[in-house]
Amino acid sequence: MASTVQAALHDPIQTHGRIEWLDGWRTIALLFVVVEHWNLLYHPEQSLYGKAGVFIFFAISGYIVTRLLIREKSRRGEVDFAAFYIRRAARILPPLLIYLAACLLVLGWDQALAAELARSAMFTCNIKLGPSDCSWIVGHTWSLAFEEQFYLLLPFAFASFAARRTLVLLLPALALVLLPVFLPLHWIGVSGWVQIYMLLGGGALLAWHEERLMPLLKRIPWYAALMSLVLGIALSRIPGGLVQKLTLPVAPVGILIGVFALPNVSDRARRFLGWRPMATLGLYSYTLYLWQQLVFMEGMFTQWWSQALAFFGALAFSAFSFRFIETPFRDLGRRLSPPRAAAQPAT
Repeated sequence: MASTVQAALHDPIQTHGRIEWLDGWRTIALLFVVVEHWNLLYHPEQSLYGKAGVFIFFAISGYIVTRLLIREKSRRGEVDFAAFYIRRAARILPPLLIYLAACLLVLGWDQALAAELARSAMFTCNIKLGPSDCSWIVGHTWSLAFEEQFYLLLPFAFASFAARRTLVLLLPALALVLLPVFLPLHWIGVSGWVQIYMLLGGGALLAWHEERLMPLLKRIPWYAALMSLVLGIALSRIPGGLVQKLTLPVAPVGILIGVFALPNVSDRARRFLGWRPMATLGLYSYTLYLWQQLVFMEGMFTQWWSQALAFFGALAFSAFSFRFIETPFRDLGRRLSPPRAAAQPAT
């Protein structure tokens, strides 16, 4: 385990702790979502590949967060749950709360809207709960809801398996994670829930067993990795039904293989994903993912040029947010959760 972390710390593809080709994947994922939502303004019944973009985000998220837990355990010898959640809150909440406040300011006070914004802030927009159901303006935060629910489970699972303890630690978190299965799911359905946890769990599994699994991925020819990605993206578009159930595992497995194998077996793909404009836009992807929903809200901007201007305005704000909001809050989260010294063995 220590060797895995040391390799990560000295990985030449990282800059200031970031894996640049993963930022490139964030850019591609974001573009899938943006094109989908822009297209919906003109063709409301036509779905493209926005879900594939969100699936890529899920695969990356499971991998990155597990890698951070591995690094922390290597340094301290255990997982600090409070520190983990402080850092996650500092990363996720400030841009989200600013976006929700802006929605209230732009759209005006309305009790139903306020209820939706509260649902989004509590990360429950992936579940249908009656009259306060999440509409377009916060509907995209269903993906954040799944991620935050996964974060309830991951540290407990990590600590349990790393220490080879019983699964008792997992039970409360597992109950919360499974709750959406017993309630109507918004946007994605139960089959989608399974695919999402395959992506989140698959990314986590790759990080946990990186020394074993990454060499296997590196044996895949670049064209096979590319075809795997294309197949996963294509199958992610299949609507709920029998065909989706029969092909259910193929989309997440294809995307996982493509995302993590392609930049490791193709220097050209690796350079493209790590290219400065690609990696830089990936840095802004979280805030831009939030704000593009307001840009492409029906009736908000009615001309293509006004939509384009609004989108570039959102991009400019995302760059500002990363520099002056997200980075300071991320640093604050680190200061509020400093790594404690690892316990010394008794002598």
